[in-house]
Amino acid sequence: MKNKSNSRNGADAVNQHCTIKADTISKHGRNRKFIRIRENRFVFLILAVALVIITGCDGIIKTTKTESDNLGIWKIKYFVDEFNEPTKEGYITTTKPIQGKYSVGSIKNTDMQAHFIIVSKESIAIRFESYGNLIVGGHLISYRVLVQNSEGERYTLSASNYNSDKLSFSNSDAKKMYDILLKGGNIKFKIYSDDMLGSEYSFTIDNADGLENAYVKLTGGSNLEKTEKDASPPANIEDFQSFIQTFTSDKDFQLSHIKFPLRLIKSKAQWEFLGTDDIFEGIKKTEEFDFRGTFDKESDNKYRYTLYTIYLLEEDGVKYDYGELLFGLDFSKIDSEWMVTDIFYGGVDEE
Repeated sequence: MKNKSNSRNGADAVNQHCTIKADTISKHGRNRKFIRIRENRFVFLILAVALVIITGCDGIIKTTKTESDNLGIWKIKYFVDEFNEPTKEGYITTTKPIQGKYSVGSIKNTDMQAHFIIVSKESIAIRFESYGNLIVGGHLISYRVLVQNSEGERYTLSASNYNSDKLSFSNSDAKKMYDILLKGGNIKFKIYSDDMLGSEYSFTIDNADGLENAYVKLTGGSNLEKTEKDASPPANIEDFQSFIQTFTSDKDFQLSHIKFPLRLIKSKAQWEFLGTDDIFEGIKKTEEFDFRGTFDKESDNKYRYTLYTIYLLEEDGVKYDYGELLFGLDFSKIDSEWMVTDIFYGGVDEE
């Protein structure tokens, strides 16, 4: 009996021990499962925080402007077509109109705004308006443009307009203007018309910094000069300067590169050959008059040539040049060839 009792007690003890051990194992399992859940939650929390930090840093990287993004007062705009839709041809202008003053005749020191139109380093123009109205137009001939840069250096440039709402610089003077603006800082302008009205325009750019970055953005690349390979035009496209040399020396070539009928000249029979005495860049002096020939690049596919007679006049002891337009030509690239697409004369708008 004793042995049976001891055996039963021993079995009960074993069973109790096994039950306790099983409960302990079960509890440990639950604890480990709980620990694993906590570990998973902790890992998830770490990953979430890391993701937020990475996203935040990425956002900072994306939204922080680099030095090359700083355009200063400049911005890029695009010309529009006949349907007022933007074209692919862009230009640089200022984010806000440049405030200034103008005087003409009895109108003195009237508020006006100046707008730069920078198509390239060789094509720069300025448009003026006052109270929403353009104040340059008609047959005004030429202008003297006085500029003082941020270092106090002064320059005298020339600009002109013909049946246009803006003053345009020749290629050479546009390059000078670009270099002046490129230096940045405070730049002052005084502009005088060379006509009897004596119009005067004055304005100041407080800080012209950022033009180089704007030009890089406009051209979609570096502001450095292109390599000789990149700068060379395709073989099937005539270089404009070479074209002009041939155009002014070869009569047959000239006639074959005029898109008749023109507005004022309808046929080849009416055309008179224009040589190097008629088409040239710069000043030519004769015994009677001085002549000024100017090429204005309006776009990569269009140039305008104008020829003026220059007179030296004196008024109230002040001497100045007065120009009278003789004629002008518009050259446009059509099917990879340069063609004359219009001719106009001073004071003549219609047939």
